[in-house]
This record gives sequence, C-alpha cells and structure tokens, in this order.
Amino acid sequence: MGCSHGIPVLLLAVFYLAIFPSHGILHGNLATICYKTPDPFSCQRILGNVPGTISADLPKLSLISINLTKNQADQNLDSFSKLSKNESDPELKKSFKHCVKYYHEIQAHIQKAFKLSRKKIFRDNHPLVTSKKLVKRCNQAIRINSLDIEVMNKRMILSCDISMSVNHYATANAHIQ
Repeated sequence: MGCSHGIPVLLLAVFYLAIFPSHGILHGNLATICYKTPDPFSCQRILGNVPGTISADLPKLSLISINLTKNQADQNLDSFSKLSKNESDPELKKSFKHCVKYYHEIQAHIQKAFKLSRKKIFRDNHPLVTSKKLVKRCNQAIRINSLDIEVMNKRMILSCDISMSVNHYATANAHIQ
C-alpha cells in the first residue's frame, strides 16, 4: 500500500533526470583528477573552494583550472616585480628581473592554454609544460634561500599540474562532455 505512492515519485525523478541531467563534476571525479597531482589534498581544496567547480562540466573545469593558474602567475609576477624594484643588491635584482621575464613568458603560455581549452583541445598541454619549465628556471635564477619564493613557485607548479590533470581527465573522458 505504501509503495504505490513511491512509484509516481520515482517516475517523476527519473523523468527529471532524463530532461535535466547532471553534468557537474562529482566529488569522486575531483579526487581522481587530483590524485594525479603531486599534492592531491591541496588540489581538491583549491578546486573545491572555487564557486562553480562542482556544477561545472569538464570543459568548464578546464577553464576554471587554467584561470586559477593564470591568477597564480599574475600574483607571482607582481611579487617578483616588487622584489626587483625594491632590491638593492645588484645580483639579486638581476635574479628577480629574470623571474619577471620568465613570468611574462608564463603568462603568454597560459593564455595559449586557455585558448586551447576554449576550443576543447585538452590533449595539448605543451603551454602548461613550458610554463612549469619556466618556473623551474626562475627557481634556478634566484641565488638566495627564501621560503616565500619557494612557496610561490611551488604553488605555480601545482597550479600547472592541476590544469594538466584536469585536461588529461577531460581527454580521457571526452565522451561525457
């Protein structure tokens, strides 16, 4: 007797899901994407804190992750620009200027990655790989031990890794886009 009321509700739910399917990223998918990064916990925290991530489809998540990478590059460029302007030691000033140059290049590569993502070309991660290499060059250019600089560059590398992992996942799951 109680089951007869449940059938129409179940049919209504099935009908609703057929008409309005969920295209968002499930928490399990986010965990799968982040598992392939060097810091899965931070990856999930970073992506999970962005409004719209959970409801985003894979192409949108790719754009979100690349935008996060762009924001990190912008912050790092700003920091290195300030360090360069304020540094009195000529050698350190030169090192910081190298990083400023590298981060300008990184911004250009991230813009390429964003354009590729907009075109739903997720397989080509060359701009992000190149960005990571440039961050490593910046690290090598700095001749001092600074936890702040190390953290900035590690965040940048993680941001690139997150974007690449999202794109790898989008490529592997192109059938659900």
